Amino acid sequence: MKKLISIFILLICLVSALSAQLNTSAGAGGLFDMSLKNGVKNGNDNEGSNTIGFGGYIFYDASYVEVDIYFTFGIISGYENSKKNNDNVSAMALGFSVLGKFPLSIGSLTVFPLLGISYNMVLSAKDSAGNKIDKPMDYSQFGILGGAGVDFDMTSNFYIRGELLFHVRLESKYAKENYNDSWKTTLGMGPLVKVGVGYRL
Repeated sequence: MKKLISIFILLICLVSALSAQLNTSAGAGGLFDMSLKNGVKNGNDNEGSNTIGFGGYIFYDASYVEVDIYFTFGIISGYENSKKNNDNVSAMALGFSVLGKFPLSIGSLTVFPLLGISYNMVLSAKDSAGNKIDKPMDYSQFGILGGAGVDFDMTSNFYIRGELLFHVRLESKYAKENYNDSWKTTLGMGPLVKVGVGYRL
């Protein structure tokens, strides 16, 4: 995890160094995140653990790179057959993502494909009985993001940004250490939808 955080910090520093040569902006908004199976599946019936999350995010944009920091609250369901018999886990997480983008202007619209990496760091978690989970960081996950976005100019400085991404997550440390028999680790997949307002700096 320390190596991953170091990579994010290095990328942010690189973007900051290049920002003087690029069109930069910053903004904030809300997001919806879903991960089906979320890194775990039952080999007998192909069922898995699902995650649904809501939250807010801030972003910094430097023409060809977008850096996001987001905070989410979500429910991890489908854990009733794990060793600890938790049917639902509620979690709060701090996330980071770095996305490469290629903007194309079409009048008042700017469209752009997106591709990048993410890290979802779980800060706290509780089981269905309300008991705190001792090691919430074990639920943290690394991911890969791909999709597209669009900016709609409201004024010369303000714009509305919408993004639709497909999120692929690797299994968490918890999944690796607590599932066996018919339950197996796998990739988690699902949509990530973001809507925000940006300001050109």
